[in-house]
Amino acid sequence: SAGTTTTNSLLLVILLLLQSPTTTNAQDTCERDGIIYNRGDIVDVTNMCGRPDLYPCFCNPDLAETQNGLDCPYCSIASGGTDIRCFKDGQTISYFDGNNVGTTCGCDASVPGQTIEACFVDPLAGVCQEENPTNGQMATLQPGDPYQFLGDSRCGTVADFPCFC
Repeated sequence: SAGTTTTNSLLLVILLLLQSPTTTNAQDTCERDGIIYNRGDIVDVTNMCGRPDLYPCFCNPDLAETQNGLDCPYCSIASGGTDIRCFKDGQTISYFDGNNVGTTCGCDASVPGQTIEACFVDPLAGVCQEENPTNGQMATLQPGDPYQFLGDSRCGTVADFPCFC
């Protein structure tokens, strides 16, 4: 019948389309400075986090419109002055900002092309803790405070080479 022939023809066209080879153009590659990268390849580019060996960017053609095909899955925080602190998905950092306010931030870079930095004032950010080996008590040190219970190091005695928080 006519309806069956039309349905069979439509199915044949769909099968042919599915079996046709697809090109690997912008859907699977990125181009930068005349070099073609495959999806997921590390792209040799310096980003705001600095060294590409520590903070590599990856080819992601899905981000061609908004990020030039680069996925740099790192969060960055201006931490006072010209300092930029970078950290990876799932990491947290703690620091004192330019006003000496303790701050802790977390990074969510799980969605390609999007990073979310969540920060809050943290009175314990940037402080150090040291265990007293005599009684096991933890002491909280402020930045600049000397460690009291560290032993001598390969550099010499603690008196000659003190360590600071």
